[in-house]
Amino acid sequence: MKSKIVSVMILFTILIAGLYLWNRPSQHAPAGMILIPAGEFIMGTDETGYSVDPASILPNKPLLKDERPAHAVYLDTFAIDRTKVRNRDYQRFAMISGHPLPFGLGEADPDQPVTGLTWQEAADYCDSIGKRLPTEEEWEKAARGTDGRIYPWGNQFDPEIEKAVRASLPAKPIFSPYGAEAMVGFGWEWTADLYRPYPNNPYRADPFRKNVRAIRGGIGGDQPGALRLLTRTTTRFYADPEKRDPLIGFRCARSL
Repeated sequence: MKSKIVSVMILFTILIAGLYLWNRPSQHAPAGMILIPAGEFIMGTDETGYSVDPASILPNKPLLKDERPAHAVYLDTFAIDRTKVRNRDYQRFAMISGHPLPFGLGEADPDQPVTGLTWQEAADYCDSIGKRLPTEEEWEKAARGTDGRIYPWGNQFDPEIEKAVRASLPAKPIFSPYGAEAMVGFGWEWTADLYRPYPNNPYRADPFRKNVRAIRGGIGGDQPGALRLLTRTTTRFYADPEKRDPLIGFRCARSL
């Protein structure tokens, strides 16, 4: 009798577990997005020197100080756009919503990333399709992965990458560990966050006290060593959210 009760309990447990697994919602990235699974990653760096002086490329850029310290960050599962938002996408949104088009966008290549939007215009676009701008943490994890790599492709600068970055999209896509395209080198991207120091970083820069937004991604330049700085996954800078900059685009994210 006792053995029968045990057998029934085992079968009941298996049944309940099976029903749970059957009904558990599976997480899939929406169309055009990639899934970034929950978990920790290493954000920032403890490095003490670049091979190039950032101040020669980014005015008022502190030498690594705003990227310190390296610290573990846990993020819940989220999705991020595989590519930057394109001109055609924003044109469609502007036509429906009545938002003004940036100068020259009407004649721009529809397949190229849209730039020249204020932070709010980028946020409004994401909101209109049920998304939002990514946080700095989300952006860096999507670009870097979980192994603390310096570049999306690894820890060594690849000269072939320079050729790809200096070409127009999508000549040779550069992918992050998760499959996000062109997150570094092809232009800055708005993030959701104000530009602020990382936790446990005593350094205080003047922009930290202003209402400027953190931007990520960088853009190729003609100065020696520029790409070695601007294609790093940890490089951060800032921009006035009310100004339109032809070097700043964006991609959207979504919580899952």
